[in-house]
Formats: sequence, structure tokens, C-alpha cells
Amino acid sequence: MVDIVQTPLALDLLAVFVGAISGALLAVVRGFDVAGVVALAIVTGIGGGMIRDVLLNQLPVSLDNPWYLATALAGAAIVFFAAGTMQRMGTVMLMADAVVLGLYGIVGAEKAIANGLELLPAILLGMITTIGGGTLRDVLTGRPPAIFQDGELYAVAALAGVIAFVALDRLGVALTLSVVIGSAVTFLLRIGAWVRGWRAPSPVAVDEALVARFQAVREATTRRTDTAAAEERARRRRRFRRGS
Repeated sequence: MVDIVQTPLALDLLAVFVGAISGALLAVVRGFDVAGVVALAIVTGIGGGMIRDVLLNQLPVSLDNPWYLATALAGAAIVFFAAGTMQRMGTVMLMADAVVLGLYGIVGAEKAIANGLELLPAILLGMITTIGGGTLRDVLTGRPPAIFQDGELYAVAALAGVIAFVALDRLGVALTLSVVIGSAVTFLLRIGAWVRGWRAPSPVAVDEALVARFQAVREATTRRTDTAAAEERARRRRRFRRGS
């Protein structure tokens, strides 16, 4: 029987709180009432963690510990009672989303490592954790999930942060420093994409490009061969004329 290892409570609750604020802010922007604000705060705050725990074959910690739901409700309350200010602060939603994106991936990966998962499964679980709540939030509000947005550095930024955290953990770096660096990688990539217009790679027709390149090389080779043959024929004619 494998012992169940839990992520440090403070780290988990911080991710829940920031996620709840992110969800509640979107509800305010969409003009939802109190039910919508609370629902999106809870879904975004604890949704990814619930998916994570179910995949680890554990009772979701948010159902076992009342602090998780209380933290999500606190985030919803803060946004609800500051709705007027929040509606005028569009950047806050992006910043909150970037923070939770980094935190959730790291919390998921850390819990996977603590429960004995290997490197790649830990990265995968970190990714599922970080995009789970946001994806549920986007589906409930009727917009395409951010991970599917063309060129958005969303999943890519989260993946970079999770990989940085897991690599530092394997190198024996202290948990706090690993969390800070991994979160910073995701945050800077996400905000940098917004400020600088960075885009994730889109599908490229490599096969068609290779075929076109091959045809161009073949045509160039054929032209050179034809030219050389024509020059050789011309030299033979000149030699024939001089001989006759």
C-alpha cells in the first residue's frame, strides 16, 4: 500500500485562492450575478485539483478539507464586493491567470512526485492540473478553452514552468526556490506573450515543403544536365567541322 502524500497546505491554498479570483473576475467581466461569480470561483479554484486527485486515485482533498472551499469562497467574495473596481482592471485578470497557471502546474507536479510518479507522468499531471480549472471555466462561459486558442502561449507557458520545476526538484534544489523559479518561468512567458506578441508555433506543412524542395532540386539538376549535354554536343560539332 502506497502512502498518500499531500502537497503543503499553504501552497495548495495559494493556488486555489488565485484561481478563484481569476474565475470570479471572468464572471464579473461577463456580467454574471452572485451565483455565477461563486460558481466560476469554485470551478476555477478547485477544479484542476479535483481532476489531479481523481487521477491519483485519491479522495479530492478539496472535499476532505473545508479550507479549500472556504478559500475559493473568499476569493469570490473579494471580487464580488470590489466588482466596480475589478471591471476597470482588465490587466488584473490576465495577471491572476498567469499566476495561477504557474502555481497549479507546479502544485500538480509536486504532488505527483511526492506520490512516487516518474518524471514524465509528473509533468503530465502538472499540465492536467494547471489547465483543468481554466478549461472548465472557459467551457462554462461558452468560450473556446484558452489552451486551444490559436498561437496563445498558454499550455506552452505552463509546460515550460512545470519542466523547470521538475528539473530543479531532480537536481535537489529547495522546494521554495523551485516553486518560485517554475512559477516565474510560466508567468514571464504568459505576460511576455501578451506584451510582446509572442506566439506558439502553428502547424507547418513540412511534407509539402520537402516535396517542393525536392522538385526544385531535381529541376535544377535536370537543367544543369541538359546544359552540359548541349555544350558537349556543340563541342563535338565544332571538332567535326574542323576535322572535315
